[in-house]
Amino acid sequence: INIVGFGSVGLRDLHNLDARIILFARRDGVAPVRRDGLHVRGGGEPILTHFPRSHKVIVVRPVVAHHIRGVTILIKRTPGVHGRHRNRATFQPLRVVRKDIMAKFDVAVSVMQSWKNISCVFYNQIIQLARENIVYAELRFAPGFHTEKGLTLEQVIRAALQGMRQGMKECRLNPNLPEVEAKLILCIARDLSAWQGRQVAQKGVFFQDAGVVAIDLACNEDGYPPELHFAAYRDTFNSRLERTAHAGEFGAEPARNIRTALRRLRCRRLAHAREITQHSDLLRYCADNKIHLEICPISNLTCGVVNKLEDLHLNKLREAGVPFSINSDDPALFGADLSFNWFMTAAIFGWSDQDIVELNKKALQSAFIRQEDKDRLTRKWF
Repeated sequence: INIVGFGSVGLRDLHNLDARIILFARRDGVAPVRRDGLHVRGGGEPILTHFPRSHKVIVVRPVVAHHIRGVTILIKRTPGVHGRHRNRATFQPLRVVRKDIMAKFDVAVSVMQSWKNISCVFYNQIIQLARENIVYAELRFAPGFHTEKGLTLEQVIRAALQGMRQGMKECRLNPNLPEVEAKLILCIARDLSAWQGRQVAQKGVFFQDAGVVAIDLACNEDGYPPELHFAAYRDTFNSRLERTAHAGEFGAEPARNIRTALRRLRCRRLAHAREITQHSDLLRYCADNKIHLEICPISNLTCGVVNKLEDLHLNKLREAGVPFSINSDDPALFGADLSFNWFMTAAIFGWSDQDIVELNKKALQSAFIRQEDKDRLTRKWF
């Protein structure tokens, strides 16, 4: 997905947003695909010029080669099962330095310091979701990054929710756009103090009936283990607010951070969860408790989290019964939208179109909405 821009601000792909649990609408007989993980927080240039767009959910594309932000993707046709042809992919990634990635976020954050700009970003996000035929989304951002020019946390969150409501209203009134449903997740940046983290969590509880559905713990894991913000997560234990966290993406102790996020922070979803397949106790725990994993293949490959996509061991997750979804992470940074992430992952792991639909039907059950809403979306789009 590419975000069109800030409207009057005039920038593209510089949003401090992250959308998870997104459901594609059906169009022209194309099966819907749910997506669970979209960062659009960084990137210095519009990527609309780098990748062809389509409103359809395309799993297999007739691609020969792509050169996307330093990652060369080579595709060749080889004979597959029962004489059919499958795409197979070879990656030659150029590693990205994390400090360079984080530096790009500063540009977006510097713009999103007024009510008008924050509201505009979220409005445009909803409209762009509709233009890409996406009908359900959970958007996340770190409100603490947007108080540098005097806005309070509450004002930042209200501005975001206002923009989302305006966008959803526009979709309902515009016959050329599908209706979009969206919720908000509040991120706690790991380098915030424990007190600042609690402020974000408490605002989440305050807005839990106004569109905020969860809190998240994000940014660099090195030196910032999950337990530093245990108090913030504890503040949500007796609320209806859900909990997720980035754990096992970067850092020297991925398994430890995953265990802490699951058992102390009581997270129901995890982003990345590197090395989880290497620990049988974690696999069993996630399978038994239906812990949903948000896997970001091209992001992980480009940042050196894995050396090759096979290292994600996604078929092992399927065999263990661990729910997961394929995500684009930061398309503005990595130049790969969700469809492309699905395409490459399906090619590597040998998934059929029906496998993808089934994975997404199961993943929808991890959305942070009521069960009756999950059932309604399942009936409508699957």
